[in-house]
Amino acid sequence: MQLDAVLDKRLVRTFLGTIEVIITFRDRANGLLLSELGGYLETPDRAPAGTKRLSNLLHSSKWAAWLIARFLWQRASQQVEQWTQAAEEGLVIWDESVWEKPESQQLEGLCAVR
Repeated sequence: MQLDAVLDKRLVRTFLGTIEVIITFRDRANGLLLSELGGYLETPDRAPAGTKRLSNLLHSSKWAAWLIARFLWQRASQQVEQWTQAAEEGLVIWDESVWEKPESQQLEGLCAVR
């Protein structure tokens, strides 16, 4: 709904479709090229159209990655608050797939996840 407020509905559909494609087709050993994503968003024979949709989404001046980061942070904070009110503890698994400087893992209170 937050993206819907700032983006054209076609770009929101492209965003949701892209997330679905990434979850479905990306694995640890392989990334996805923009043209591959476009082929999965559309049929393979219409891959250039899918790639153009992705390009329009990525280059739209009406949104930025901070919108998604803010949304994820708010949802995580809400979940932590619910656990706190229920006197439950949350567990976060850190798989270290984020590239971190070795010294940042040693600093108290700093890590890739909350």
